[in-house]
Amino acid sequence: MNYVSEAFWTDVLGASFNGFTDSFTMVNATVVEVARRQALTALKGTNLLNDDNFEGGASSTTWDIITRTVVAEARLRF
Repeated sequence: MNYVSEAFWTDVLGASFNGFTDSFTMVNATVVEVARRQALTALKGTNLLNDDNFEGGASSTTWDIITRTVVAEARLRF
């Protein structure tokens, strides 16, 4: 679980686009399984509650919206 109270955001468009983000909480998780040291599988989830979390300054015109993401991964050792 991550909690962000606020963060300063700066934009390449100039100081008038700088500002602070709103606070937000995000829940992430990773489940990993190792099989005989030959294989590793993982399931990774970001923003599992799918809350609308925005990264960007208060007056920013370009917001990054952090949405729910789930990724499966497999690694094999030869």
